[in-house]
Amino acid sequence: MVKYIERKEKNVKNENVGKRLFITIIISGLAFLLSYIINFALTPFITNNIGAEGYGFVSLAKTFASYTMIAALAINSYSSRFITIEYHQKNYEKANNFLSTTLVSNFLLAFLTLLFAIFFINRITFFLKINLDIVSDVKYLFFLMFVNFGITIIGSSFSSSAYIANRLDLTGLFKLIGYILEAGALLFLYFKFKPKLYYISLALCIQNIFIFLTNLFITKKFTPKLKIMNISFSWNAAKLLVFNGIWNSLNSLGNTLNTGLDLIMSNLFLTDTAMGELAIAKTINTMFIGLFQLIAQPFQPLFLKSFADNNMDDLLNRFKLSMVCSGFLSSLAFAGFVALGRTYYQLWVPNQNSTLLWKLTLVGCFSGIFEGLVYPLYYIYTLKIKNKIPCIITMIGGIINVIFMYILLKFTNLGIYSIVLTTAVVMTVISLITNPIYMCYCLKIRWNYFYGVIGRSVLSCFIMTLIFILLSKIINPKNWIMLIISATLMTLVGGVIHFLLVCNTKEKSFFLYKIKFKKKL
Repeated sequence: MVKYIERKEKNVKNENVGKRLFITIIISGLAFLLSYIINFALTPFITNNIGAEGYGFVSLAKTFASYTMIAALAINSYSSRFITIEYHQKNYEKANNFLSTTLVSNFLLAFLTLLFAIFFINRITFFLKINLDIVSDVKYLFFLMFVNFGITIIGSSFSSSAYIANRLDLTGLFKLIGYILEAGALLFLYFKFKPKLYYISLALCIQNIFIFLTNLFITKKFTPKLKIMNISFSWNAAKLLVFNGIWNSLNSLGNTLNTGLDLIMSNLFLTDTAMGELAIAKTINTMFIGLFQLIAQPFQPLFLKSFADNNMDDLLNRFKLSMVCSGFLSSLAFAGFVALGRTYYQLWVPNQNSTLLWKLTLVGCFSGIFEGLVYPLYYIYTLKIKNKIPCIITMIGGIINVIFMYILLKFTNLGIYSIVLTTAVVMTVISLITNPIYMCYCLKIRWNYFYGVIGRSVLSCFIMTLIFILLSKIINPKNWIMLIISATLMTLVGGVIHFLLVCNTKEKSFFLYKIKFKKKL
């Protein structure tokens, strides 16, 4: 009788966890959709009113601000892990030490970043090719983007509370509201005043101030043992965070060498127009990375809980389930864009070279097939504190990428394709070969444990691509309505294909239950 009650309680608990996970993904998906709609509307508006090069500088400003995240990762990449584990184990004093140290460090980093931004922006025309007509606009754009970075990293100091309470559904909801505020600010600014590039970074500041405040609310509401106003600094906590996080910073530097220098290279070696075209194509690839994050993040509190409970079977099952979900999106993205991408660009930015944009996007999406599959598994390195080897691999890959990118740009006629091809090859090797094997080593399981899911997902992607091409030829969409209908049909067909080919029995039961739960809602 006791065993029956315990089993019943466990089933109820797992059911509640599944519901929370499902709700989190839905809310985060809505937030992501709104973010996409904002970019969808902004891109043609900016290219038509300011030019493709103007949109290129928007993307470049975001990229430059992301460079400063390399330093922030040294402190922040492990803060949630340590705070969450100490809080779950009721070591509240240690948890507060980590929180306070993270907050003080982030304030200092934000201040130093602002000083660097002032120096860089005053000399921006020395570093970049900028049309004289938009120099002042670009300067304001970059300055506000760096201010936004400061707001973001200071607010991220309090992000661990959502992990502790497993309330990422709330962070998704607040992010959705934040995007609504951003959209409202953009509508007001662009329709009330003369179009300027810096409105985008100003709206981002408004959004992230709101997110900052909601992080404070979640911390006070769900983790009362964390004392926000107890400001202190622990050198021991800082050393522990930096010692482990420095490898994430170096890994981020490697990723920057792989994917973060393309806009600068196109600006310096090609033209600002080429940079703008690449920025438009990268919008889609960035959107797909956002989708992978959308799937991976709601699983992370579950990974942390299983790891803290030392429940290896549960942890591995959750890793595989997250791969199935993320792999579906990466396969759907590639297959869908093969079939509909050219039409999408013709309708979205009719004044641009749609064929060029489509081809550039496809190259990026190809490496995304494998990157999407393993994306949730990157959290293994955080759980096991094993970042040295993947960091070295990423750095080596980044250096190789930059060298070959330079060689192809300098000595061939490939032009803008040189930039995306080298990145795609390097990222495919890292995502398909080096990471899955080393992840298994970190978990002390057989080296090919994850390749079953990877192989089935690649097969699913191949079949999706063939069927989607056939469907696109049959439907032949020429307007937005038919394109949306085609994409919806392909999503449903792709979901069935992925469900049948990739999911094991447990995963099929999980998704069937979620479908029933959704109907009840």
